[in-house]
Amino acid sequence: MKRIFTTGEVIISHPEYVVLRQAGKVNLGIDNEVATKAIAAGAGPAKGGSAAAFHFYSWLAIGVFIVSIYFSLTSAWWWFIPGLIGMSVIWSANKSGNAGNLLDAAMYDEEFYERFRSAGIWQYEMAEEDAQKYAT
Repeated sequence: MKRIFTTGEVIISHPEYVVLRQAGKVNLGIDNEVATKAIAAGAGPAKGGSAAAFHFYSWLAIGVFIVSIYFSLTSAWWWFIPGLIGMSVIWSANKSGNAGNLLDAAMYDEEFYERFRSAGIWQYEMAEEDAQKYAT
């Protein structure tokens, strides 16, 4: 039976993680809020464009809401409602997509993976018997 382990319970180096992941024995996880804060603070991976994508879609969400306010003032008052809904949909998708981008980056960016592992951010879904080898 699989369960979630924190980095305080298991220590898995990047080369070991890649082997376990390719064998289908581990799934890496990260909380959406933690991923969002990490990218916003500039702590994301050095390789890839996950930070640029996160910032682009954040600005897009804000822009949608600002345009809806403009239309509310110049056209019909109710324009802010679809703008608010659109902004929240874009923001929610951006947060979950951001976490997925960080998980993908962990496979190819060893420095990034180890930095987040040292900070205790990763979560590992794996079987108890597989985790025993890496228990702290």
